[in-house]
Amino acid sequence: MIKNLIVGVAAFAGVVLSGGIAKADYVCAATFVPGSSTAGSYGYILVQLTTGQNCGGSSSGAYNLCSANATIGTCSGSALYRYQTADQIATMAKLMSEAVVHNYYVSVTTGTCNGGGGTCAQYVTFTNLY
Repeated sequence: MIKNLIVGVAAFAGVVLSGGIAKADYVCAATFVPGSSTAGSYGYILVQLTTGQNCGGSSSGAYNLCSANATIGTCSGSALYRYQTADQIATMAKLMSEAVVHNYYVSVTTGTCNGGGGTCAQYVTFTNLY
């Protein structure tokens, strides 16, 4: 059985717009950074991906999943893709921690970053195969 769970600000808002490139790999690490004037009202989660389970294979990217009012350049340029409450980012932090432990395969859909450059996370799709 395949379970898919799309979690992101777009999912919480009930709106999913077409995104950019999707990067699919395993979550090697997830680090919560508390809120600040640049990190956003509720902070952000730094997610590091690898091509293999248990941090195996090669590094395949690092993305910030950000909250409202984040101004750092590694956050999505669209407020639509930022967590609007502490509960939303706490839920994502918990899911990312579980993804590390259980070797969940995730897909990160990307778009433009703050300031207009780069490739930043918009939302994440979890795929857990049973």
